[in-house]
Amino acid sequence: GAWLGNNAMQIDAGLAGQKLKEISPTLLQPGETIEMAFKIERDHFYFTSERILFRNKKGFSGQRVEYLSIPYKSIKAFSVQSAGSIDVDTELKIWSSGVDYTVMNFVAGKVDIHAVHRLFSSKVLHAGDTRVREAGQEDEDFSAGTPVEACASSSATHKLDDFLNFLGDDAKQISPATVEAQLRSNPPILEQDERVEMAFRCGRGSTLF
Repeated sequence: GAWLGNNAMQIDAGLAGQKLKEISPTLLQPGETIEMAFKIERDHFYFTSERILFRNKKGFSGQRVEYLSIPYKSIKAFSVQSAGSIDVDTELKIWSSGVDYTVMNFVAGKVDIHAVHRLFSSKVLHAGDTRVREAGQEDEDFSAGTPVEACASSSATHKLDDFLNFLGDDAKQISPATVEAQLRSNPPILEQDERVEMAFRCGRGSTLF
């Protein structure tokens, strides 16, 4: 995987787009716009309407510049991690075709990480069959739930046992309605037409379908 962006800070997308067009007038496609922009020392990366675009200066003088593009349609999964009590930075990790995974690290308080999540939800989830993994929600207060009831058939029971073993020994099924209500307000993570159909809790983590 690649670590692109350490302690990035969010900057004004409109001004960043104007400056990028001045530097490289033909870089953006017709109709392509900058929706979010970030700066790490002398480098920048942008979330455009079509892709993630990295602009990395090379060498001591920085006169050589590398541009790397990751189209949203190539992204297979992504995770957003909020700041914790020890690790105060936030993080975006994406898995895309041909690039393995890419990590972008942000300074907490300098980036609206929930806006980042909303942008990637709208770009990636609506682009095709994609899995999303949420991370860094250590302050969640979902109810303790009850142990998952055994399925009627032995085959279904075996499959459920395998799944719960994958999640962890103490995995419990919890109310999807309770989880959905929380993820619509604290913070608002779900898409407008997205529903939680099944929910499981293991320790401090949760897995949702």
